Parts: sequence; structure tokens; C-alpha cells
Amino acid sequence: MLSSVDLGRVRFIHIICLFSVILFFLLIFLPPVYVLGYGSSDSFNLDASSKAALINSFLIAATVTLVDIVIGLPVAWVMARRKHMRFRHLFDTLLDMPLVVPTSVLGLSVFYCTD
Repeated sequence: MLSSVDLGRVRFIHIICLFSVILFFLLIFLPPVYVLGYGSSDSFNLDASSKAALINSFLIAATVTLVDIVIGLPVAWVMARRKHMRFRHLFDTLLDMPLVVPTSVLGLSVFYCTD
């Protein structure tokens, strides 16, 4: 049986998880859904090519997320279980590259493509 301290900690963790899910939907999920759903109204002025580009971006993001989950979870499991691997630091650096490269590529593309 859980003590009152453990029960309070479990409730706190549940509240934090619920807050995280609500924040995700309010800040990440709802704005693109709103823009795509009401894109034909006068406030957004989205033409067909802009709407197709947004939908294409979301499809690419969903595909990349699935590939990352399929590849990333087993690799993370191996990295966590085997502390003394040969070339561990190089392997860890290669795994961190997708987190760094998109940000720098976006910054360089904005820098070089502006008028």
C-alpha cells in the first residue's frame, strides 16, 4: 500500500503529465490544425499551393518521426545497456547530429536566401 507521501508524489506526477499534454495541444497541435481547417477564410488567405505545402510538411514530419522512433529506440537501448563500447563517443556524436543540423541549416538558408 502506498503511503500518503508516495500518493502525493504520484498525484503530482499525474498533474504534471496532464499539464504537459494540455500544453502540447494548445501550443503545438491546435495552431496548425486551425490554420489548415480555416485556411479559406479571409484572415489567413491560403491558396492551394500554400495549403499543399503545409500538408506536405506535416506528412514529412510524421514520416521522419516514425523513422526516428523505429531506429532511435533500439539504438538508445543499446547505448544505455553497453557502457564500454568501442567508438562510443563517435557513435554518440553521430546520433546527436540530427538534433543540431536542422537548426543550423535553417539558419543558413534564411541568411543566404534573404534579399
